[in-house]
Amino acid sequence: MYMKSYLLKRIPDDLWEGLKILVDKKGMTLRGLILTLLRKEYEKDEDLQ
Repeated sequence: MYMKSYLLKRIPDDLWEGLKILVDKKGMTLRGLILTLLRKEYEKDEDLQ
């Protein structure tokens, strides 16, 4: 639950709308999309260290 609220704080509402549209078009689940985004963030953090 913490992760969800963390994401909601970081992602603006208009971007959420865009993500939902993207999800509908690609047929990707929102969970899959979030996991992909998190993986990208995580890799970015790893690169910085």
